[in-house]
Amino acid sequence: MKRRGLFLLLGVFILLAIVALLQSRPSTPSAVDMSNQTGGVFEGYELMGQTLGMPVEEIAAIRLSSAQEGEQFIMSRDGTGNWIAPNETGTLDGETAANIAKTVVLLPYQTTLDITETTEFETYGFTPNGTLSIEILMRDGGTHAIAIGGLVPTTDAYYALVDELPQIFLLERAPVDYLQVQLDSPPVS
Repeated sequence: MKRRGLFLLLGVFILLAIVALLQSRPSTPSAVDMSNQTGGVFEGYELMGQTLGMPVEEIAAIRLSSAQEGEQFIMSRDGTGNWIAPNETGTLDGETAANIAKTVVLLPYQTTLDITETTEFETYGFTPNGTLSIEILMRDGGTHAIAIGGLVPTTDAYYALVDELPQIFLLERAPVDYLQVQLDSPPVS
């Protein structure tokens, strides 16, 4: 009888040790593949990074510039892959720089308008260049350009021209406004 109680206690001890080990083991986060996500924040939207084949890890540099005021903010990756602001005095906030790059990749849109021979770009706020320019240099030497035009009068979006694509994109307003704020007050201290 004593032997049976000893085995029972030993079994409970082993079970508790296994539970303790499982709880103390650090979890390993897995990468999230946004390409097959349904629902959530981006439901019903296309993402610019997917449209252009532009993963954030492959971006080497980003230039935000104001067509009207001549301002520009440039950030690029150093040899170790960290974001720097080569034309700014001070230190670039790395977290904000990463958020800028993610915002450029995400830039959600729901609709595009076909460009035709009769398209009057001034109607969409391109007089001639728009209000904000986003230029992206990829690590492989490829480039992308996004010109932001005026606000869409019927929805919370901006008109945008992307690379040489034959459409005008209707980009959601909040991410574009975020990029404009970063241009106006670069995250450098």
